Amino acid sequence: ISPAKCWPLLLKQLLVQLLLLTAVACHAQDGISSIILQPSADLSEQLVAEIDILFVYDSGVLTQLPFTQFEWVSDRDTYIDQFGADMDVLQFSVTHDSLPINIDLPERAASAAAIVVYSSHEDPVAEAVDISYEADVLLVVEAYGINVVPN
Repeated sequence: ISPAKCWPLLLKQLLVQLLLLTAVACHAQDGISSIILQPSADLSEQLVAEIDILFVYDSGVLTQLPFTQFEWVSDRDTYIDQFGADMDVLQFSVTHDSLPINIDLPERAASAAAIVVYSSHEDPVAEAVDISYEADVLLVVEAYGINVVPN
């Protein structure tokens, strides 16, 4: 291949790598600064939603965490025992009359490789919600899931 044909490909690859590095650097510098958890107006009086917010510090742990709500809720204690040193788990119960909760972030939140949210009241096959790239986020607990509203 001639050098003239290689330059556009090399420049394109360089640009993609720079964009990825910029995204990672922005996340590492800024990280998440606030999370507010609140029930929606239509949340059932009988429903108690158990919400787990995981701050995962080792990207290798991410590949070992479950994808679905059911798997997480079923084996929550096992995952916490196994990976507890590499993540912080914040647990909340939300009912229809709960006041909004301004969540105190863990000390090392800024260094989290990922921030994921599991909920016990969602469809069992629903995937965890990734809020890793949000700066300020409102988590609205609705009847059948969590709505993520960037602030």
